Amino acid sequence: MKKLFCALALASAFFAPEIQADTTIYYDNSASNWSQVNIHYWSNPQTSWPGVNLSLVEGNIWKFTFSEDPSTLSGFLFCNADGSDQTADYSKAPVANHLYKGTGGKGAVSDEGVYNVDPNMPTVTANPASGTKFTDELTVTLSVSPAGTIYYTLDGSTPTTSSTLYTSPILLTETATINTLAVNQDAQSSASFSYTKRKPIPVQTTNNLITDYYKVNPDGQCGSYKTINMQFNDQKSTTALSNWGPEDLIAQGVARDVCMAFKGKHERPVIDSYALYGAYDEQNLYLGVQMVYTVWDQYGEGKQPGESKPYNMDGCLMWAFDLDPEEAFDGRIDGKGPIWNENEKGVKFENGVDAVWVGSTKPGVGVPGLFFPTPDGHASYSAAYCKSLSGKYYGYADGLLPSITEIWGQKKFEYDPEELLGNDGFVDLSDEIDSTAHTFYEWTFPLSALGITAEDIRTQGIGVMYLDIYGTSPVGGTPYDPSFFDNVKESYSKDPSTSMEKEDDDIITYSPARIGKVNGTITGIDTIIDEPEANLEDETPVYYTLQGIRVANPDHGIYIRVRGTKTDKVIF
Repeated sequence: MKKLFCALALASAFFAPEIQADTTIYYDNSASNWSQVNIHYWSNPQTSWPGVNLSLVEGNIWKFTFSEDPSTLSGFLFCNADGSDQTADYSKAPVANHLYKGTGGKGAVSDEGVYNVDPNMPTVTANPASGTKFTDELTVTLSVSPAGTIYYTLDGSTPTTSSTLYTSPILLTETATINTLAVNQDAQSSASFSYTKRKPIPVQTTNNLITDYYKVNPDGQCGSYKTINMQFNDQKSTTALSNWGPEDLIAQGVARDVCMAFKGKHERPVIDSYALYGAYDEQNLYLGVQMVYTVWDQYGEGKQPGESKPYNMDGCLMWAFDLDPEEAFDGRIDGKGPIWNENEKGVKFENGVDAVWVGSTKPGVGVPGLFFPTPDGHASYSAAYCKSLSGKYYGYADGLLPSITEIWGQKKFEYDPEELLGNDGFVDLSDEIDSTAHTFYEWTFPLSALGITAEDIRTQGIGVMYLDIYGTSPVGGTPYDPSFFDNVKESYSKDPSTSMEKEDDDIITYSPARIGKVNGTITGIDTIIDEPEANLEDETPVYYTLQGIRVANPDHGIYIRVRGTKTDKVIF
């Protein structure tokens, strides 16, 4: 079976501090040990490679003063004089008076905090650090070095020596900014530390994240009983954007909830599932996934998708199924590693999934596989457990479904993944780029290939989950699972400018979305009330599917038959 080669990325969002012109930053050259240190920065303003010189302060400490306001910079790095050796990108705006430390060979850059030029100036530090978010309450401890006295305010005013004297840790129960003034006999300094209280996270009634923006089987929707007539021209679907409506929605996520939104936004393509759609008839299961392009290639194509389209790479598409309530598997080849990358780390299912389909982002390329559990609960390349489907059964279309009028996502990059658990910070991103930048994929899966019947879907339902794969491991997916984001800000082993999520173990525990039945409720008509018997010999019967759709000529299945005042179920 031909292997698919997948890659992954991730980006980040931050709140850039307000920095003025003549901002000075410092660099610790002790690890890089260059004879001359340069800085290269980009966005607005920007430098030409290999940047501009820093000046030596003392020992290994160098400094650079910006002549223009650098608060809009999207990143910078340090290098030697001729640019032959450099650090990795630091994807944030610089912070005034902070000391940065890096290593050559594209090693990571770290922010070491305020560099105290005057050794006698008292500098306040806070534990936990500014920017920390909390749920109920938070205790903040302040310290000052060298020794001095700390005064502070919590009302937004500038502290003076008449303000509250700091004598013990500060208990916060609401969002607050601690403004401080540190004083000793030689000097004084000011600093601010901000802390945000999260809004309460909605109580979960199922093993899914449900918020105003994350939805799994919203309003009990679990797919439609209908036939989706897909038409393909080579790899493209010519009907996808007209095939699906809001009634087919089974799960919705948010934009920018893939690791590229936290770290690695120079990488492309971007694969970010936003909404799942499902339908079925007596022969087939139909699935659709709307992908959105809101984590754009900041350091390359910008907001023009071009090569960043998922079908412009040899990437992976993955559907996970829960077909049989009595079956489950881990989805790993012989229990070791992920499909087509079995010697690496990757996805592991512990949520009832018992089959996965993996194929190329380029329909028609490679041989997609439909994997079922071995007797010991693993995946295998053996023909008994890995099936291929014939014909052209999936494709893509450029664009956004007409029923999607907003694309909700976090406004900033590099945000805290915890923000996904609540309702704060989400904005409509649909006006960032033309709707043609997005991509919709759709599939037809024969029920016979899945080993189920339409009656199975009607009576017990099935589960489906889509995983955003980029590398060997999921970088996101719909519905949400916390394992998608447990290592987003850690460094990838082969490139510190991108995320470990490309190669970590993601153990999926959250539930798939359901098709056909949710929480014991079958879609459509599930309760029949018999009216009193009547003379029905002259009554023409009218037939409905279990979803309440009228059919003229019922065939092969269970139907609702209405004759006069009599209603019953019949099997053909």
